[in-house]
Amino acid sequence: MKKKILILLIAMVALFPWQVKAEENLYHSKNLEEILTEEGIEHDLSGYTETEDQAIIYLFRGNGCGYCRSFLTFLNSIVPEYGKYFKVVSYEVWQDVDNTPLLNGFSKVLKVEVEGVPFIVIGDQYFPGYANIYDEKIKKAIMDEYEKKNKNNIIEEAMKNASSEGYIDPSGGSNVSGETYDTASGENMETTSIILWNLVFIIIETSIILIVNYIYNKRVEEKLDYIMIQLKKQKKTKKED
Repeated sequence: MKKKILILLIAMVALFPWQVKAEENLYHSKNLEEILTEEGIEHDLSGYTETEDQAIIYLFRGNGCGYCRSFLTFLNSIVPEYGKYFKVVSYEVWQDVDNTPLLNGFSKVLKVEVEGVPFIVIGDQYFPGYANIYDEKIKKAIMDEYEKKNKNNIIEEAMKNASSEGYIDPSGGSNVSGETYDTASGENMETTSIILWNLVFIIIETSIILIVNYIYNKRVEEKLDYIMIQLKKQKKTKKED
């Protein structure tokens, strides 16, 4: 019985989400079709498919950013020729402050100060902003990353280096002035949520242990009572003999 209780508790601990995955819970991304739609850019992606082999374009953008829209318009224009080679993972950082730590993580990994959006990362190459002069370099970066057997895992390194140092000022499109905004509230809410879930789990786990222990003790008591009754009967039988 005790072994069953131990196995049950180990299984519960193993299955419980003690740690929240950053990608799924902290950062909010959109793909190419979603951001083209959001920006109101006319597009036809009926022949476009995302696959595991494609190069990933990490795009940090801001809603209403003209340069971001220009970059997306460019990407949309090369889909017929290059669409099979790339896919987009986009993070909005002007309004969605939860994405800011990830941008800071990319900044640390690439050892570059991010001064505005768009900030574009393809493999181990980055583009601090967008202009037409980058078009050919971006195409080359896409093909270079696509042809690699082992794709760059910069997202994992960025997550490890993520921190909440503020986010890009939407009024100016860059943080050259050094003005930052507090992003601690979002992280505090996430931390509080994890703590509460842990407390709930502990309460449930404790309740299960108490219930199982009560049932086990009850059965032991019943067995002892049965044994005592049988012993008394045996003693009585011996006396009568």
